[in-house]
Amino acid sequence: MKKVIIPFIAVILVSGLVFAQKRERRGMSEEVKNYIKENVWPVVSEQRQKFDSYLSTDEKAEIEALRARIEKLKEERKANRPQKAEKGKRPELTEAQREQMHASRKEMKRIMYSAFQIAENHESELSSLMSESKDDREKWRKDLSAMKEAKREEMKSSEKGEKENKGRKGRKHHHGKMGHGPRGMNIMHPSEEMFILFDYNKSADDFFKEMEEHRK
Repeated sequence: MKKVIIPFIAVILVSGLVFAQKRERRGMSEEVKNYIKENVWPVVSEQRQKFDSYLSTDEKAEIEALRARIEKLKEERKANRPQKAEKGKRPELTEAQREQMHASRKEMKRIMYSAFQIAENHESELSSLMSESKDDREKWRKDLSAMKEAKREEMKSSEKGEKENKGRKGRKHHHGKMGHGPRGMNIMHPSEEMFILFDYNKSADDFFKEMEEHRK
């Protein structure tokens, strides 16, 4: 199947930008979340709802079943979450937790494969949706890039002031590189599978809440 790129606010890719380190990126996080809620989410929801009209009754039922399996995985993850480790250390996993994690990964692969098979049956429709939203996606890219650049300049100024203060005190301080920017900036290029599984009945707030819970 020819790879089709969907203009979809990814459940995974956006997380690095929205839920970045609180001390340095709190302002950016709120700005981006509001932008997504007001500009991206409505368009994606409308497109996914439109895509439903191309699906058969059996396909819709299968998608609902796949979403239910994902929800079950979320609950299992909560129940088997390891205790928090000391700062700088990874949490210790029990053998049961390792087995559960391995089983969850295999189950997610099966879910994604099933979703991909549905997408493969609707390649032309997915391509059409991408074409319809081309201008929107370009605007999102430019706007989010501008937000990222503004935040980078703000952080540069902050680091410069900190370095000057540290220098006057005669102490050295190492700062991380600024060149990479927030992870997850490329939110316009997730997979067809994630678009298939996207639930337009959920709000952007529901999405952000789930992502926050996932990062705990």
